[in-house]
Amino acid sequence: EFVAVHAHQCPDLAGPGLPQPRLATKEPVFALKGLGFALLRLVPRRPVVGGTPDEIRAASSVIAQNRGRHEKTLWTARREGAPLVCHTANTEEEEASFIVETALSLSRKGAGLGEMAVLYRTHALSRPIEDALMARGVRYAVYGGLRFYERKEIKDALSYLRLVLAPYDPVALRRVINEPPRGIGDKTVEQIFDFSAQRDLDLWSSARRMVEEGALPPRAARAVAAFISLVEGWRGFFAAGEGLGLILKRIFEESGLLGAIERAKEDEREAERLQNLEELVNAAEAHESEGGNIVTFLDRAALVSDMDASGEERSALSLMTIHSAKGLEFSTVFVAGLEEEVFPHSLSSGSKEEVEEERRLCYVAMTRARERLYLTRARVRRVFGAEGLFRPPSRFLFELPEGMRPADLAFAARPASVGAGFASQKSGFTRPLPEKRKEEGVGEVREPQS
Repeated sequence: EFVAVHAHQCPDLAGPGLPQPRLATKEPVFALKGLGFALLRLVPRRPVVGGTPDEIRAASSVIAQNRGRHEKTLWTARREGAPLVCHTANTEEEEASFIVETALSLSRKGAGLGEMAVLYRTHALSRPIEDALMARGVRYAVYGGLRFYERKEIKDALSYLRLVLAPYDPVALRRVINEPPRGIGDKTVEQIFDFSAQRDLDLWSSARRMVEEGALPPRAARAVAAFISLVEGWRGFFAAGEGLGLILKRIFEESGLLGAIERAKEDEREAERLQNLEELVNAAEAHESEGGNIVTFLDRAALVSDMDASGEERSALSLMTIHSAKGLEFSTVFVAGLEEEVFPHSLSSGSKEEVEEERRLCYVAMTRARERLYLTRARVRRVFGAEGLFRPPSRFLFELPEGMRPADLAFAARPASVGAGFASQKSGFTRPLPEKRKEEGVGEVREPQS
């Protein structure tokens, strides 16, 4: 009875039978279901976290923008600590380089890589960071997901690319000859492999010969012939000197990979798969701009995939989405990709409730750090290989306390509080591809003019 009577007068108390901190109700909600307890312990309601005062102030300032939230104050026993660092890079590669070089610098000063984490909103953002880590020989572990080059859609795309270079590659051929499904069953695939062994021919020659000789049932023969035509078409563009990124775009569209994903693009998981394919194009075009080619790109992707993941995870830098980081803490945390339509996510900005959920995720990310917190973004982030696509800063950066915001925010427009503060960028997959025709040469397929 004492608790029930005085709960309204003691807003900073919590315990069995007291109002639940997470319920924003005017009347107290009691969890007590009986008298089967001997001792009531009253504790401060203020959540205790291990971060520095700067981190607590920053996280509290951001989450305070959620209107439907029950007010609570974070508290830390620390009286001082490293200041919050906001870093704005020109590109995603520079952002990744800053993260990796900062982590190595801290490591040289005695901080363990195993006590550091890079958090991001979606898995696709890990690609430039993984590339930078691999280039510097830094051990890392991806939690709650696969490394970029181990993801299914990436393996499928790279297998197609390998066929452009070497159509007889048995591993690549077996992986994608019926991916997405195109009517070439396992029995047909085994017949091609058996034919290859019996005639002492490579697999590609065997597939062609079986179609020509009528060694396959009509339906299977048509499907195999269509697949051969696809790959030979890409090989023709490659031989004509078409760029690596453009060949990948052709593969995505003409193989059916893109269509299979876009049919479910409103689903966030499928949207991530689409973003992964876009990131692969970005990686290919960046590699090509540095003087690389299809051979060196495939070799590099294989090296990243085969990078030794053994050893103690305590010595590895952790990479994970913010969702996967819930309940975890690290001495040093980097939160990457703080840009509009990246974080908050473009699929989660259509309503106040969705934006507030994104803000809660930002709060989760910021409160994972015990000693050092870095918030990073890129001014320009490639979308499907497009150069110079400006990325406005995330609204969450504008919600930091005065004195903690990045200096360049003074020159940036603050996005609308709800919905599309900035116009959504269409996927680069919708751009017309150059089409080569026998009589007309090289041109572009365009929509008819009205």
